[in-house]
Amino acid sequence: MGYTPNDYGEMTVIDNITETTISSQNTWTKISQFASGNLDGVSFSSSELQVSQAGTYLAAIAGSLSPSSTAVTFEVAIAKNGSPISKSKLPKRVGANEDQTISIGGVLLDLQPSDNISVIVRNLDGTSNVTVTDANFTLVQQ
Repeated sequence: MGYTPNDYGEMTVIDNITETTISSQNTWTKISQFASGNLDGVSFSSSELQVSQAGTYLAAIAGSLSPSSTAVTFEVAIAKNGSPISKSKLPKRVGANEDQTISIGGVLLDLQPSDNISVIVRNLDGTSNVTVTDANFTLVQQ
């Protein structure tokens, strides 16, 4: 019996200065500055990953974000088909002109080939925009 490697996918944000526009308080917005990273059995398009095989996948994200102006509380989450996955939500209070590290690790997702996985953010305090300066999102089949 031969070894069959697991499918995996990665998308990254490196040295980004483009803000993610938050148009309404408490409204989820996709972080669209991701670029394709290492891919095997997972495809990348428009800051989303899509698996080619149904199964359980481990998802993790690490990165840094900063508000456009005042101190605010952002919430970051992993989304499946545009909807936040409850167990992945991470609220983070960020001071004005301050970078804050985010990390969501070890979230297991049951996925089908038609599922699109992305990273989303919302402002819990208002409509200040957010800049994700650096991030790495990884998805690995279990």
